Amino acid sequence: MKEPEVLMMEGTVEFHDPPKPEPLKTKKEKCIEIMKAPENILVALIIVGVAAGVIFGVTLNGVITAKRDIMYVGFVGDMFLRTLKALILPLIVASLITGLSGLESKLSGKIGWVTVTYYLSTTVIAVFLGIGLVYLIRPGELGEDEDLQGEGDSTPATVVDTFLDLIRNMCPDNLVSACFERVSLQNFRNLVKIHNAL
Repeated sequence: MKEPEVLMMEGTVEFHDPPKPEPLKTKKEKCIEIMKAPENILVALIIVGVAAGVIFGVTLNGVITAKRDIMYVGFVGDMFLRTLKALILPLIVASLITGLSGLESKLSGKIGWVTVTYYLSTTVIAVFLGIGLVYLIRPGELGEDEDLQGEGDSTPATVVDTFLDLIRNMCPDNLVSACFERVSLQNFRNLVKIHNAL
């Protein structure tokens, strides 16, 4: 009987260099990498907007002193705040309805009552706190009446002011009250009459 042949193969040993560690990133590079991620674009735009607003405000501080010019510069921010206020109530109501619709009927009934009582109690507390602070502080009582007389009528309305008011009224800050409120355009009619007379 023959013995099995053992074939020995020469093994080769390869030596590899250990993997090189990645160079450490600086804080600035890490920050830029995080901001470039698609999910962080909104955060980056908010930071850019805040920085632009600070630069804009510091640059124009003291340069624009007329009340009318300040009103023109603040028009964009006023419109932004008005639309933001108009969207808050529908967003809250829609999120509450969506959240409650996904719950069981017994649980949603309990949460609904808790929400209503919490909202009513905080509203009552806020009303009493506001009335109490008004009686305690008495705002406007120490001011001089001479400074307030005729201050609203000191600058006549121009066509630009009227158009800006018209645009402001197109974006009400409270959608519910805007349904019941009537806005008079008497100044606009007077300006049209004056313009036509010239």
